[in-house]
Amino acid sequence: FSPAYATDGGASLGVALNNDGTNGEIAEPARVSVADIYAQIIADFQAGVGLMTESTDGRFSKEAAQAFLAKVYLYQENWAAAEEQADAVIESGNYSLYQDSDAWLNSWGPNFGSEDIFTIVNLAVDNLGVNSISGIMDQAGYGDALATDDLYNAYSDTDYRRNVMIPGDRIDGEMGV
Repeated sequence: FSPAYATDGGASLGVALNNDGTNGEIAEPARVSVADIYAQIIADFQAGVGLMTESTDGRFSKEAAQAFLAKVYLYQENWAAAEEQADAVIESGNYSLYQDSDAWLNSWGPNFGSEDIFTIVNLAVDNLGVNSISGIMDQAGYGDALATDDLYNAYSDTDYRRNVMIPGDRIDGEMGV
């Protein structure tokens, strides 16, 4: 809907912004600059950092707000602020990377793992088999998460992440982009 923030420092028009709520009437808020949208997003996540508690069960938490804030700063190319927020998540000590392929692959079954800062929870009624990451990657399932050749080739032959990727186009003929 607009150029990326870094294109012109957020000067382009972005989406409509309404912080006033509604009174039952049809709201027609004006489009504001991309910079204004980013300022609102940053303010919301900063408020979240102050309001949320620490949590390691995949729910939205202080660290989730910090992780999303880091991503927003990356889009702005504000490297120092992005690093500060990412470091805060890392230094919380609440998360750790999986040590090997077995730990990573086994993380696909439970709702939360040691790397999950924020996650969408699959309940028992959600059919975890086909609605999980493995079902999305499986050509016999949805097959929607195929790797581009560039991504697939970015991993070494011994990298366990590469070994579960399926490069190429969907079996049903849908072409990747």
